[in-house]
Amino acid sequence: GTRAASHWVNNSSHAADHIAAGSCESAMQLLNRQIAVTNFAPLKSRFIGVYCGALTSVPGLALSPSLQMPLMRTEASDSKSLPATCVKLPWLIDTLKGAYKAFHAGSFAESLDLFKSILYAVPMVVTSSRTESNEVKELLDIAREYITAIRLKLAMADVSDPVRMTELWAYFTHCNLQPAHLLLALKSAMISGFKIKNYITAASFAHRLLELPEVSSEKNADLKSKAQKVVLKIEKEGRNE
Repeated sequence: GTRAASHWVNNSSHAADHIAAGSCESAMQLLNRQIAVTNFAPLKSRFIGVYCGALTSVPGLALSPSLQMPLMRTEASDSKSLPATCVKLPWLIDTLKGAYKAFHAGSFAESLDLFKSILYAVPMVVTSSRTESNEVKELLDIAREYITAIRLKLAMADVSDPVRMTELWAYFTHCNLQPAHLLLALKSAMISGFKIKNYITAASFAHRLLELPEVSSEKNADLKSKAQKVVLKIEKEGRNE
């Protein structure tokens, strides 16, 4: 009969199903057409994982080789069969939690690796509902924003010019981050701008900071007071130096 892998390629336009079938060339063509992927090197480990995850080995008779059996997410006897995939939404969510934790702890290199792993895994996820599809899109947006933010933060390590440092912090604050992380970014940007006597810019960061609900909590009372002082300063000075 027809091999299961042949059904998978014929029945699906999802790259993960083509990878599971061992048809990496058609999978790369799909990824190029669908999401414009041109550099596949970062996806190599994902390709291998998806391919291996769709197969299992069953021991045969003594002295005979094991049998390679396909794993299905649909009925095995169905000509419309599709392979099981190993990259699942719950794993992406767990990885996101780890990335957030590393980011909050200041382990930016580790956090960057975790967010990149989410980015590289998303094209391999097969969703079963519109809700799951929307969750995956949201994870992709989060990963993109945090990767941009972390790259900016890591670039600051090589910057000695305070003006350039303020510029990088300004870019950082425009990444769509969790409120707690945005609060810390705005605080740093405000302080950096104030130190170089760029009062108008510092006040813009202060205004944005004061608009965050988190700044009104008791633990952020000192930060709120500093932001209010910066706003008062701009009312007196009203200039950048």
